[in-house]
Amino acid sequence: MFGKEKSKSSDLELIVDDLEMEAEREGSFSGELQGRKDNRVAPAVLSSSNGVLPQNGSSPAKTSAVANGTACSNGDVNGVLNNSEGRQDRTRLDAGKLQRASSTLSNQVPDDKAMEDDVRNFLKNLAKNRLREKVFYVAAVCSLVVVAFGLLALQWLIPYYYAVSAPVLIGLRLYLYCTKKWQFFMLDFCYFGNAITYVYIWAAPADPRMFQVTFAIANGPLVIAVFFFRNSIVFHSIDRMTSVFIHSLPAYVAYGVRWYSPETSVNWYTPFPTETEFQNPSFIWLLAVPLACYVGHALLYAIVVNGILRPSPEYWNSYRFLTAKKNGVVYKALNMFGPKFLYFNYNVLNVLVCLASILLCQVWYRWFVAHAVFLAVAFVIKAWNGATFYMDVFSQGKSVSDWD
Repeated sequence: MFGKEKSKSSDLELIVDDLEMEAEREGSFSGELQGRKDNRVAPAVLSSSNGVLPQNGSSPAKTSAVANGTACSNGDVNGVLNNSEGRQDRTRLDAGKLQRASSTLSNQVPDDKAMEDDVRNFLKNLAKNRLREKVFYVAAVCSLVVVAFGLLALQWLIPYYYAVSAPVLIGLRLYLYCTKKWQFFMLDFCYFGNAITYVYIWAAPADPRMFQVTFAIANGPLVIAVFFFRNSIVFHSIDRMTSVFIHSLPAYVAYGVRWYSPETSVNWYTPFPTETEFQNPSFIWLLAVPLACYVGHALLYAIVVNGILRPSPEYWNSYRFLTAKKNGVVYKALNMFGPKFLYFNYNVLNVLVCLASILLCQVWYRWFVAHAVFLAVAFVIKAWNGATFYMDVFSQGKSVSDWD
């Protein structure tokens, strides 16, 4: 509302300025012509007054000629002055327009005190947002340093860091998403995967079967979501950095337990599985159970959200987010059989992607280098998305929705 009123006021002010400039030009033109008339008429009046000669000593004949010439000039000036009077009439009409525009401006521009209050509140909120973003920027950078240091040197730090940060980040996201009517995102499988990881490290850290399920979910669907949702390392953004941590931290926990089990178990309340227990992974626990978890979650989500709750269009979820852009790659792929099969194709595609990502976990689970390269590639993609945001969106003042 404030922006619209300000735009209207600016347009009216431009109209008023143009009319005032036009009035000034008309006034100056009329004054100039009046001066010219006075200067030319004066010699004629002087020469014809009772035979008195001009002051420069000219003869009467010359004075008569000058008078005749002056009469001609006076005729020209009178014609110009008649035109000037017509322009002055137009100026009076423009003055009426000016008065009406001023009246409209005074009616549409809000009260000065109300405007000052709006500006003051806007600047106050802007200062709060900037301070919050600065604080979160520092916290995100420090967190990234802690995670990197934990993965490379102090592996026992990773489960502790996850145990503390996950509830805080997910709780903060739940609050923020409820205020934006995005709470149905909280029912996505990635939060279920974080719940599985959290239950594992606290309830059954020594169980190798539970670890295999956690490993497949954390390094399968959760990391693959980085590509589909364009996770990006944007340090000042609470929402984007939370998405990065939610999709990455479970995989880092599984990485530490799988390849640095003794070091990760140093300060934990109970040891994680040993290297011998990681040998010969079970097809059931590393593939079938994780896939069953995903399919079961998808069915339960469809029943609860689409069958029972049926949220109105202003509530966003993953399906609406991924299919919002009609010219996007995801929408075109899902719409190849027509709009009637859009949601069905969405679920089928999700299951196929989940199956492919879990099958790849058989490779990540058995070979350290492959697993490390996979996580490194995912990190580079998040960093590239963040750089794209800063360079192409943030630095040019574009709308974030255009990039999302």
